[in-house]
Amino acid sequence: MSESLSFDRIAEEYDRTRGGEDRGRRFAGELRELFDPAEPVLEIGIGTALVARGLTEIGFRVLGVDLSEAMARRAVGRIGPRVVVGDALRLPMGDATVPQALSVWVLHVVGDLRDALAEVGRVLAPGGRYVVVPARGQNPGDPIGRAILELERRIDPDRRHSDSVERLRAVATDAGLVVREVRRWPAHDYLESPAEAIAKIESRSYSILWRVPDDEWREAARPSLEALRALPDPDQPIRRASTDPGVVLERPA
Repeated sequence: MSESLSFDRIAEEYDRTRGGEDRGRRFAGELRELFDPAEPVLEIGIGTALVARGLTEIGFRVLGVDLSEAMARRAVGRIGPRVVVGDALRLPMGDATVPQALSVWVLHVVGDLRDALAEVGRVLAPGGRYVVVPARGQNPGDPIGRAILELERRIDPDRRHSDSVERLRAVATDAGLVVREVRRWPAHDYLESPAEAIAKIESRSYSILWRVPDDEWREAARPSLEALRALPDPDQPIRRASTDPGVVLERPA
């Protein structure tokens, strides 16, 4: 079993490079129909609490756990002392005590997806639900998205770190969970320049690059960097579309 990845290394720049509170509020608005506001929500991999803050603003009580102490400190600043440091593979909760849980852009960095879902299956109460927003859509419609997806495929050709809908379906049963629904939300546009994407790759901001030795990273990144540099006017923002599905898993009652 490999270790889960801590986001300590990018805690200071996370909000700026991942959409900030605007993104968190957008996710909260899409997620609100999937949760019972009368019950607390455990966010596994709460990060800096961008989504949790959005949910809190519309009336939910959110608790959080995150592997990164630096990220957790920022989360406390947003939602108060309801955040603990812990690994998704060893959640600090008792059996069948969590009524509903959430992970947004998280399961691709856990040490093992099967073990992570099994741990959720342990803590989730019978009839409880776990909503997952996978890390990335698989059909980007813009050149930046395509370049990044091709980079990820070179780094992880066997999709070992994929948290796609298909892989979640494949491993849920062993964890005692079932996929009840896949919610497809409308695409949300945002702007990003090729230069900004290049800077993220060169600084290895994307978590898929953290485990990779330097020589492999340079070889894998080269074609994507070349494709992005070849785009006209690299400082001109490109309209991108974020299509993040919500996968609703449930522990049968």
